[in-house]
Amino acid sequence: MWTPVIGKHVFPQLYKDDTCKLCREERATLYHIMWDCTKRPQEARESKELPPEIQAAIVSKDYETQLQVIRLATELLERQVGTDPSQVQDTRKKTPRPTPIIIHISSSQTPN
Repeated sequence: MWTPVIGKHVFPQLYKDDTCKLCREERATLYHIMWDCTKRPQEARESKELPPEIQAAIVSKDYETQLQVIRLATELLERQVGTDPSQVQDTRKKTPRPTPIIIHISSSQTPN
């Protein structure tokens, strides 16, 4: 999952640092974000695993439970977005793609 810890290295124009946007104290790792530092700060700070209820939902056979955990994870991750992406100028080097060569072979041109 995309977190500010990853974003800082991949898209530094959007993620200036990897600090949690909510508590502004810890790195915004996946574990920190999923523990929700606004509700469970100690676990968010110390845990190196996902919360048990999220772990259980991930492996659940119930489709609705899986959807709920995806929605929750998306909601928690969206709170960590840095600058508005529409306000960021992409400075990555653009590499032109080669034009593909298309060869048409009709059945009368194939060897016997």
